[in-house]
Amino acid sequence: MCGIAGYFCTDSSRTPERALVWNMVKHLRHRGPDAQDVAFHPGIALGHARLRIIDLDARSKQPMEDPELGYTITFDGKIYNYLELREELIALGHTFRTHSDTEVILKAYDQWGPDCLNRFNGMWAFVLFDARSGQIFAARDRFGIKPFIYGQRENGDLVFASEAKSIIHTFPEFKKPNLPFLINFIEQGNFAAYQETFYQGLYNLLPGHYFFAKPGISPKQFRYWVWQPLPSERMPSDAETLSEFQNLLKDSIRVNLRSDVPVGVCIEDGIDGAVIAGLAAELSDGPLPAFSCSDFDVSDSEQNAAFPNFLDFMRRCVWEQDSPMGGPAVVSQRTTMELAQGKVAVVLNGQGADEVLGGGASYFSASILAHARDFISKPTISRLLSYKKAAKAIQKRTGEKQPNLCQLYRWVKKDASFQKKRYTTSALDGLFELPGDDLNTRLLEALFLDLPDWLHYADRNSVTFSLEARSPYLDHRLVAHVFSLPHQFKIRDAQTKWLLAETVKGISVVALEPQDKTSCHLPIKTGFVAPEVAGEVEAYFLQDNMLLQMISEKTQKNLCVAWEKLKKNHKLNLNDECLLWRYVTSQIFLEQLETLSLGLSEVEKETASVQN
Repeated sequence: MCGIAGYFCTDSSRTPERALVWNMVKHLRHRGPDAQDVAFHPGIALGHARLRIIDLDARSKQPMEDPELGYTITFDGKIYNYLELREELIALGHTFRTHSDTEVILKAYDQWGPDCLNRFNGMWAFVLFDARSGQIFAARDRFGIKPFIYGQRENGDLVFASEAKSIIHTFPEFKKPNLPFLINFIEQGNFAAYQETFYQGLYNLLPGHYFFAKPGISPKQFRYWVWQPLPSERMPSDAETLSEFQNLLKDSIRVNLRSDVPVGVCIEDGIDGAVIAGLAAELSDGPLPAFSCSDFDVSDSEQNAAFPNFLDFMRRCVWEQDSPMGGPAVVSQRTTMELAQGKVAVVLNGQGADEVLGGGASYFSASILAHARDFISKPTISRLLSYKKAAKAIQKRTGEKQPNLCQLYRWVKKDASFQKKRYTTSALDGLFELPGDDLNTRLLEALFLDLPDWLHYADRNSVTFSLEARSPYLDHRLVAHVFSLPHQFKIRDAQTKWLLAETVKGISVVALEPQDKTSCHLPIKTGFVAPEVAGEVEAYFLQDNMLLQMISEKTQKNLCVAWEKLKKNHKLNLNDECLLWRYVTSQIFLEQLETLSLGLSEVEKETASVQN
C-alpha cells in the first residue's frame, strides 16, 4: 500500500512548484511511511510515499525512472503475477535492474502499450510519464481496489493523488463540497462507483479504466476491461464446479501471498476470511497470523473506555476516509486493521465474497425469482421441485412467507434487470443484465455499484495503520469464472455462498481460529445520544439545518423518526441505522471542509523548497 501524487502542467516547459507537490506527498505519509520522494521533470512532477512490500532495497524506490525508455512511474498497488510477466519479458529481450513489480509495469508498457493492463493480475493505480511523447498514462485496476482521484485547476493543470486530502490541502479551489452528490449518497448509499466525488472538480478514474493526457488536453477515460458475464451453456456437476472454483481460489491466494514482509489474514464474522485463512495455511508453512473483530455486547465501562467521545471518534474516522460513511461495519473493519498494526504489513481479506458468491439474505428474493424464471421458461417437475424446496428453506430461515409461482409470474415476464437508479457515470456503465438470471444480475450490480464503497473503506482503514490489504476473491479470473455459473452455485436453497460453505468443510478447524481477537461493539444506541454529544447531534435534526432541508421530504421524515427512536432507546432496523450513520457522518464531513485550514505557510514553502 503506497501513496501517489502528481502535477501535470499545460505548459510542458514549466516545472511544477516544488512546495506544492511535496505538500501533496506529505499528506500521504500514512500510506507510505517508509520513504517519500518526488521526481521533477519539465512539465510534470510525480510524487510517491512508499510502504515497502516487494524488493525492500532502495533500488526499487519510487518514483521509478527508466532512462533508456524515457519513462517515470509512480505506482500504488501490487501486480501479483509479476514474476511470470518478468520471465516472459526477459524472454522477449528486456533486462531488469530490480526485483520489483513496479519495473515490470514499465517494461510491460514498453512491450504491449495500454494492452499491458489486461495482462496484469492484481490491484493498481499508477501514472506513467513518457518523456519522449510528453504524455502521461494513468490506469486503475479492474475493480477499483486502489484509489485514483484527479482534477484540473483553472489554468488547465492536472493534479492527481491517491486521496482527496492530498489535493484539497494543497489546492483550496477543490475544497468545495459536491452537495447534490452528497445528498444522493445520504438517500441512496453509493458513492465510490461514480466518476463524480464528494468534492467539486475532483473525479475518480473509474475501475477498469485508463486515460492519456497531454499538455492542454483534458483526460478522457476509456474502459480497458471489456468483460460481460456469459452464462454457461450447460449445467456442470457439483464436483466439477467445486473443484474448479477451489483451484482458482487457491491460485489467487498463492499469488496474493507473494511478499517480502509478514502476511496475515483478517477474519471477520462469517466464512469469507476463514476460508482464506484455511487455504493460505495449506499453501504456507502453517497458519498465518489472523485477526478478528467480533461485534458482541460489552459493559458500559468498556464502551466508554473505547469511545470516550463518540463524535470525536467519528470525526477522526471521517477524516481518515475522506468521506462520510455508510454504516458501523466501516468502524468494525477499522478495529481489525488496528489489531494487525505492527504485527504484519500485509493482510488478506474477504472483500468481494458476498458480491461474487452470493452472500447475505438480501439476495434471497433474486434467488427465488431465478428459480421461478427457470420453471416458467421451461416447466419440468425437477424445476418445480427446485423452486418449492428453495422457497420452503428460505421461509424457514427468514420467517417470511415466500411468494408463489402465480405471484411471481408477472415479474418474470420481463427480463432480469438492474434495480438501482444510477446517479451519474459509473463503473457499471457498459455492462448488461443476464436476462434469464435474476441472482447473477443482482450480484453483477452489487459488484460494480455497492462493492466500490467497501473497497474505499478498506483502503482507507488499512492505510491508516500502514497496512496493505489484499482481496483474493477479486482475482479477475475467479470472478469471470464464477459469474459464468448458474445461480444455483451461489445460493442453494437457503445456503448463501454455497461454494464457500462446501469449501470450508475440508479446512482444519485450527486454521480457522484467529490468534488475535478483540471486541468491536459500536455504541450507536448510546454514542449519538450520550450526554456530551447529544446536543451537537440534535442540531443536525432541527428544521433549520441546511443539509436536512436539502434532502427529500421522505428521507427527512425517515431520518427524524429514526432519531426519535434512537433517543427513546427503541430498536432500529439496519436501514434506519445506516441512514442515520450516513446523515450524521455527512454533517461531520461538511463541518470539516468548512473549518479546514488550507494553503501553504511561508515556513512550509521554505521547508519544501530544500527537499529533493
